Amino acid sequence: MLAPRGAALRQLLKNCALPGRLVITSPTLLRRAVFRLHARAIAYRAANALPDWNPHLSSRDRASAFQIGGIAILALLLVTGGILAPGPTLAIATGTLSLSSAWSYCGWLPRS
Repeated sequence: MLAPRGAALRQLLKNCALPGRLVITSPTLLRRAVFRLHARAIAYRAANALPDWNPHLSSRDRASAFQIGGIAILALLLVTGGILAPGPTLAIATGTLSLSSAWSYCGWLPRS
């Protein structure tokens, strides 16, 4: 199957003596067909890419003691900082979230 657009579609239609079985479809229908044919593999990858790549970053198989402890310490620091110094705590939390978003958006995190 092909999902050409614009000039590529015009060129393809002009050159109708192409060998083999040719099917032309829209990008939307192509995407639906791929999802229908490979639904299991797509769902598996979506659910398991992180735990397969690095199980320590995932809580799929239950949170580890390290993960629970890290969250508890982070929550304690945020609450304490919010009470004692709300301005700097908010600035640090915002900066950290911005950096992690930029890191993820720019593709700096490894992909499997």
